[in-house]
Amino acid sequence: MRQAIVLGIVGIFLSSLFIMSQTARYQAHATTGLNLGTPSLLNTNGDVLDTAGIRSQVMLSTTISNPQSARQPFITLFEVRDSNQVTVFLSWVSGTIPPGEQFDLGVMWQPQTTGSYNVRTYAVTDLKNPQILSAAKTATVSVGQTSVVAQTQPTPSQSSGNQNNSNEPKGSLVAGISEFSVQGDGKENGSYTIVFSLFDAGKREISSDGKVSFSITDGMNRQLYNKSFSVTSSQFSTWHYTFTGAEFLGYGWTIPTSEIQKGITSTGTAKIVFTDPAGISFTSTTSLVSIPALSQEEAKQKLDEIFTQTATIVNDKRQNGNIEVTLVKYGMFTHPQFTTYGDVVNEFRVDLIVRNIGTTDEYPPDQFVIIDKQGIQHDKSYGGTLPFSELLAGSTVQGSVLFDSITNEMDVSTFVAKKYSYPQDYIWTYYLS
Repeated sequence: MRQAIVLGIVGIFLSSLFIMSQTARYQAHATTGLNLGTPSLLNTNGDVLDTAGIRSQVMLSTTISNPQSARQPFITLFEVRDSNQVTVFLSWVSGTIPPGEQFDLGVMWQPQTTGSYNVRTYAVTDLKNPQILSAAKTATVSVGQTSVVAQTQPTPSQSSGNQNNSNEPKGSLVAGISEFSVQGDGKENGSYTIVFSLFDAGKREISSDGKVSFSITDGMNRQLYNKSFSVTSSQFSTWHYTFTGAEFLGYGWTIPTSEIQKGITSTGTAKIVFTDPAGISFTSTTSLVSIPALSQEEAKQKLDEIFTQTATIVNDKRQNGNIEVTLVKYGMFTHPQFTTYGDVVNEFRVDLIVRNIGTTDEYPPDQFVIIDKQGIQHDKSYGGTLPFSELLAGSTVQGSVLFDSITNEMDVSTFVAKKYSYPQDYIWTYYLS
């Protein structure tokens, strides 16, 4: 009976500083358990390479074995550093390995620059509270203008695979998703082309029956598209890599742009999950996908709607002199830094309505602070939409003020608005909790 290891592959790029800090964290929670082999470089046919070709699809490969008497969940990380010791690639494989078993593991890498690289791999328990499961293994690999296959290739007996299933035909088990691309520009009347490919335990491209789930989210993690469907092995066909023109076996389809909802941001993340006939699922994601986007004004309205759903509604109206200030609502406000692009930030937001009820023009309050439960004062930050220009008699303005130093609504105690005036200042105080 065939035994299967469940693999999930995700590739990301991180700075070397992050890698070093995480490595130190892992070492601080060290344990024992699994054995890893020295990493090697393979082409898509499973041949060991002496040199990888620039911009070619290659596989970083290692073996993992479990000498323990119990099943062991794991995440095996593959890190690539250049000659300056800068991390240029990080990817991982997750799964559970039975006792006494040994498997091949691999992730796809497309080097962008020629030179010498150091590949480092090690196993940990998980990413949230990682504990080291194996000693780190390293190897030096070269990237040149073209790939060079090693003169000596491992024999079948040297190939790890699943040693308890040596009679199973090689390549009969899907091991992961290698290529996953989403091409489209988000323009009306356009379309998106999605392509993915699979590889087996022998690092070879294969086709397979299965179920595909595909989704797109924007930068706010709002789901814009989600669809599942079945595919058959016969529906896989020949595709070509964009940069090199090299052929690969994959499955592709198109989606009209009109079927994808508009995002708050103009780029998003696509995710694919392929489930094989045995019920084993494999996941891959790709980011910075161009998506149909809302206009600046539409995005602001959508962000306001999202904020209102979780905000605390107050509508507390208070008058000082001829200025009437109404605290409408407050709460945490998650949004792209520049409305439709930039890093997603989380700030404390207060919505106000300010009205001049007098018969002469006056300035509204222009200083706003939050007092937290520790008595610390937080001044308003850059941004917000409340105007601070002079108010005509009988006129009203409304908008928001933001506090980027407040990261938890539960820490907030008091909101204070202040207007400097002569002979006395005007202060509006609201107790929020």
